[in-house]
Amino acid sequence: DLGVFVADLLTKRHYRWVTYNLELKHFLSDSFPALPKVSEAAHRKAYDCRRRIVRDQYKLEVAKTTMSYQELQEAYQSLQRRHEELQVEVLRDKPRKMSKSEDVKWGRQEFTAAMTGFGGNY
Repeated sequence: DLGVFVADLLTKRHYRWVTYNLELKHFLSDSFPALPKVSEAAHRKAYDCRRRIVRDQYKLEVAKTTMSYQELQEAYQSLQRRHEELQVEVLRDKPRKMSKSEDVKWGRQEFTAAMTGFGGNY
């Protein structure tokens, strides 16, 4: 019963348990540490603590991947503002227009520099 449940759970949640069987066994071993046997109360306390850790971790992962519409809109607007700031910076720092002869000279130098790596100096 439990084996079928776990196999079904792993399959439905896309854990490749057949291919990565050994790795998954290590994962499961890490996920279920030994609980104390000294008393029922200590056992229950450790179990509840472990369960709370797993649930809190899950909630944290969901919170990281889930944004409200308002949060998405604010993030989008922030990105738009940053994009506009960068456009202003680019336009402000844009180099002056080269004359035709300078443009040809720089283009020839760049082309020549690029060709030197092909086995000879051109």
